[in-house]
Amino acid sequence: MFPEPTAPAASRGEVLLRYLDFFRGSVIDKVAALPDAEPRSSRVPSGWTPLELVKHLTFAERRWIDWGFEGRRFENPWGDRADGRWYVAPEETRDDLVAALRDQGRRTSEVVATSEVPVCTFCCYSSRKYTRHSRSLSGVAASSAAARR
Repeated sequence: MFPEPTAPAASRGEVLLRYLDFFRGSVIDKVAALPDAEPRSSRVPSGWTPLELVKHLTFAERRWIDWGFEGRRFENPWGDRADGRWYVAPEETRDDLVAALRDQGRRTSEVVATSEVPVCTFCCYSSRKYTRHSRSLSGVAASSAAARR
């Protein structure tokens, strides 16, 4: 259910995290609902697949949190890319990639909850990013359903 902006919250960050959690969940739900062959197939002109999108969102969020807010380095920050585009290795599964995105969401929530750094910019940017990608996945899902008829 879409988060109500008037629901009581301890901070502005908490309100924004609710939106981010909602849109992240929307992406996860849409990818999880696709038939088994679809997450590795592209139905968009740019060529990305739903699994590539999930991996990209995980890494993008990690770059914002670890680099942008905590100033920490982490191994392979561009691990969502190969040869200039999003990439998922054949051995990476839908379950593993979704679990990684959920784990990153928990990490984001922990950092935001304990951070003194203003997080509004990050949360607003990420919510917009998730919203845009969730809409794209809606189109992918509709195209997939039409192709199965």
